[in-house]
Amino acid sequence: MNNDPRSKPGVVLNAQKRTRTSTGFYSHQHLKLARLPIPPSGPRILRRGSESIPTPRRVSRLAGDPYHGAMPDSNVETGFQTTGPDGSEDAGVLRLNEIFHSIQGESTRAGEPCVFIRLAGCHLRCSWCDTEYAFREGRRRPVAEILEEVLAIDCGLVEITGGEPLLQKTVHVLERALLDAGRTVMFETSGACDITACDPRSEIIMDLKPPSSGECDRNLDSNIEALRPHHEVKFVIGDRNDFDWSIERVRTLALLDRCRAVLFSPVFEQAQGLEIAGASGLPPGRLAEWILASGLPIRMQMQLHKFIWEPTTRGV
Repeated sequence: MNNDPRSKPGVVLNAQKRTRTSTGFYSHQHLKLARLPIPPSGPRILRRGSESIPTPRRVSRLAGDPYHGAMPDSNVETGFQTTGPDGSEDAGVLRLNEIFHSIQGESTRAGEPCVFIRLAGCHLRCSWCDTEYAFREGRRRPVAEILEEVLAIDCGLVEITGGEPLLQKTVHVLERALLDAGRTVMFETSGACDITACDPRSEIIMDLKPPSSGECDRNLDSNIEALRPHHEVKFVIGDRNDFDWSIERVRTLALLDRCRAVLFSPVFEQAQGLEIAGASGLPPGRLAEWILASGLPIRMQMQLHKFIWEPTTRGV
């Protein structure tokens, strides 16, 4: 009998390898093909334990969905419906994309073993997004079931990510249960959602979106005052304009005094997707030179998981 908790439905065991491009990076082009409408010749299986919503900018009513045929006010930005037939949010259910056990690739905890809970849906479309699949792929799962699966993995660090995890209010039910069970909980959030609802015990890694993301105007200024000393702020840098914009925010918002760390990451080359514009990569050495010249104690990070595995491998 296999008692490995990672063998349960929803846990990614086998890395799904992608294609190397001529520039040495990796492309999501085949993923675009994978999300085309299902042909009549047969079913499409994207990954174990997930349901797919194949049509961009439209919510599909999936057979077997508990809200099938009763999905008012579908959100075309997030790509799925988070409320029940009566319009209220189901406090016992989350739309989940995947759960996996891996190495933390970002933040000051980079390199630590971590369990990742990736929720589905996002209201942003950053040009360089490397998890476009999480916009629409996912299925509803009870919070109690998710909790049981995560606690069965012998790992004290848990990150809740997305998509955008704070779009689903029920995430805080899961958050508190994990904290009460003795887990360290991290949130990876865009900065376009209110962070004040998060438990003070949680560690928040909050993005501020620079201009090249295409979502710069979605940053919530109110989140700055909500930052705590154990939180971190991340900037994903695509070019010199992004860098200068980010340095100005670090200084004027006194971010180095507000939180544990300010993180700068270079953009990896990202192919155009069905719903994202794509982006050119920024050479890491160039970003390192800019940081050194700034004289500020900014922490550069390189998304460690993209060097351990191929950059577009999922489930790591």
